[in-house]
Amino acid sequence: MTAPEGFTIPTGHCCRLLKALYGLKQAPREWHTCLTIFLESQGFKRTNFDPCLFIKYKPFCLINIYVDDLFTFAQEVNQLEEIAKQLSSKFEITDAGPISFGLGIHFLWKNDGLYLSQETYLRSVLNRYSFTEC
Repeated sequence: MTAPEGFTIPTGHCCRLLKALYGLKQAPREWHTCLTIFLESQGFKRTNFDPCLFIKYKPFCLINIYVDDLFTFAQEVNQLEEIAKQLSSKFEITDAGPISFGLGIHFLWKNDGLYLSQETYLRSVLNRYSFTEC
């Protein structure tokens, strides 16, 4: 890293970053650490089996982190709005609305529940091994 134009650094000295910058090797780790600290301050607990899945029991809510996307699941719409409000107080966020596809999973919302399908992934595996006619 070089110093900004017009800023001179004495010989033998260096600059220290106070924030992780997008594209640096440590940026993903710093982002995950920052987000984890924030979610834990809001009452979420990281699960033992997946470091990217956070759960809150009262009221029940799940948050799954995938790179810089958060998949949020809650029993009530007002809980989702409250979580979005909390997140937007700390981070710049964009609400993409109800999920329909993510992490290779198709989410199908019906009156009697949520259905998950990995049909696209399964078809690609069948195609890769020439089993599309099975």
